[in-house]
Amino acid sequence: MRSLGELERNGTIRWRAENHAWVADPARVVQALTDEGFAEYRREIATSGRAHVTSGGMWQGLDPRTGVVATVIWVAQATAPESHVFIEIDGRSVEGSAWSEIDAAILEVLAAGGGRLTPAQIAEQVGMSEGAVQSLVSMLAEQGKVRIALVEMVEPRQPPRIREPQAEPAVAPFVSAAPLPPRAVNITRRSAV
Repeated sequence: MRSLGELERNGTIRWRAENHAWVADPARVVQALTDEGFAEYRREIATSGRAHVTSGGMWQGLDPRTGVVATVIWVAQATAPESHVFIEIDGRSVEGSAWSEIDAAILEVLAAGGGRLTPAQIAEQVGMSEGAVQSLVSMLAEQGKVRIALVEMVEPRQPPRIREPQAEPAVAPFVSAAPLPPRAVNITRRSAV
């Protein structure tokens, strides 16, 4: 959702992890989803007290091209127009994180590189260490945003060779360039008695 991402990047919506909600003007969130192609088909406003002060509401839109439903639920806060806003797209909660900007940068670099880059190439372009990129890419793979498709050996190795049994070589004669030492001959004389 580019429009929601843009709202987050420019600070119009902010993720509050402790509340598991966005802090935003719900009208801006609804407008962003409308800009993405969602057509409103349901809106409910909750009021409280005799003054009928708006305490929250719900909006749903349908993308007619895909059949995907977007839901926005908000609870009004004392600091109007900001509310705690909960967003679902096709039944999945849309949450923010401190890492969303980094994730977006990695995905943009990957897309610009034709969809296939090494962690080292991504790291160089986003200004991070290769180890950090490997960790983030693993998390993106768990989220189904990327696929890790190649595993490479660190050192290219030759496949093991199977040796055929060979006949024992014939014993070659000993050849030496040095002369053989003289034989010691022990001759004893026999005397006749």
